[in-house]
Amino acid sequence: MSEKLKEFVEIPQEFIHDGQQFLTRCTKPSRKEFVQISKAVAIGFAVMGFIGYFVKLIHIPINNILVSAEAAHNRQYRSIRTSSVYIWGTIYFFSQVLPQSPDFT
Repeated sequence: MSEKLKEFVEIPQEFIHDGQQFLTRCTKPSRKEFVQISKAVAIGFAVMGFIGYFVKLIHIPINNILVSAEAAHNRQYRSIRTSSVYIWGTIYFFSQVLPQSPDFT
């Protein structure tokens, strides 16, 4: 049982020790290094921004084409669906009315 407790206490101590070693090795960047890193980050942001802009620029017309095609399909489907409702409604109506009609024969 004491080994588990010892291991439980040892892990955070080892983590703190490694963190302190890391911080002592770190140095503050010089002005030249800071400017170089800042330029690289700014160029990365600009490149990613332009890529996003061009993807969106291409996506908008394609999306409009797809949406208009889908809307046309929905209009066509709606007209077919509406006409089928009229047909089935008419069939149902006559199936209810005709059996009750007087026999003219």
